[in-house]
Amino acid sequence: MLSYCIIRLHKSMVVADIITLLGPGNHKAKVEAMTLDLASLHSVQHFAEAFKSKNVPLHMLICNAAVFAAPWSLTEDDLEATFQVNHLGHFYLVQLLEDILRHSSPARVVMVSSESHRFSEIKDSSGKLDFSLLSPSKKEFWAMVAYNRSKLCNILFSNELNRHLSPHGVTSNAVHPGNMIYSSIHRNWWVYTLLFTLARPFTKSMISTRLNNEAKHEDQFGSFKMIGV
Repeated sequence: MLSYCIIRLHKSMVVADIITLLGPGNHKAKVEAMTLDLASLHSVQHFAEAFKSKNVPLHMLICNAAVFAAPWSLTEDDLEATFQVNHLGHFYLVQLLEDILRHSSPARVVMVSSESHRFSEIKDSSGKLDFSLLSPSKKEFWAMVAYNRSKLCNILFSNELNRHLSPHGVTSNAVHPGNMIYSSIHRNWWVYTLLFTLARPFTKSMISTRLNNEAKHEDQFGSFKMIGV
């Protein structure tokens, strides 16, 4: 059973909701919320330092937070927001916590990507990586393309991270979350909100899915420390 969980909460969520998601067998689990803004590299650094100060192991790091179909904007670091929130913030966080992951072996990193990564390209006409595509100007920005590229970056990073850390007992996997779980990721554009609303009768909530699967997974991992961001 899960004994200790540190999670970056969405504004609409409270600790009680997280306990419910963890399942009835974990009602005594310690859940702690910490502030992390992926649109600020300073915030990511502050989060990593705060976590390190707790002197606890890290056996699972889930990089899940993302924005979808968001309008063009620059972060305080002068980077396009979708790229920084969906990829660069996670990339930086993993780099800062790499030493703890190594010392906590066995450990794992889970990058939540998307099947939409298949509809993206980050190379120029000559086949070389074009880094200007990752943080485009407003004139060259298309929200869906930016999202797809950030998800491709997730996969490329996860593959390289696994190659780099697996000899040290730390694995990394990129996953597609599936299309059957309803979330509010569509909130930035009314068209996607309409499509997600039409599909909602055929989807499940995260809480009901977690409760239905509790019996299958309650003893799978044992006691571990986890960060979900």
